[in-house]
Amino acid sequence: MRIETLIDGLIAAAPELAPRLAEHYADYDERLDYVFFSHDVVAQAIALRRGSHEDRVRLAAMLALMEQAWAEEGVSHVDAETVAVIALSFLESLGDEELQALRPMLGPEMGRAADRHYLPQPPPTLRQRGVMLLHRMFLGFPKKA
Repeated sequence: MRIETLIDGLIAAAPELAPRLAEHYADYDERLDYVFFSHDVVAQAIALRRGSHEDRVRLAAMLALMEQAWAEEGVSHVDAETVAVIALSFLESLGDEELQALRPMLGPEMGRAADRHYLPQPPPTLRQRGVMLLHRMFLGFPKKA
């Protein structure tokens, strides 16, 4: 999905983003996708999560659009850039507390990325540490130990 299509869909789901986008254009004379997502889309998502049930329904629509854009990655280079904007500007800018609160609402692709790269990971178990050590010591050690 092209970033323009995603932004149009986000504005349809959360019309409050329209004046934010207009202000963004006034401030920068162009649309800087990474800045728009990290400041405006994140702020809107946080406000909707903390709002009423209807607000959370609109947030779910926004997240579903981002998930759809993420799932379409690989169709063209534009799609890869859209995914990068979602990951680096939206997910990364949320912060641990907000991301953990939104995690149940994320789709499978965004959820895997959040789990792997942005949410705190539990420390490895003793067994996992032993397997990692064996892998380092013996390069041919089987992965399923």
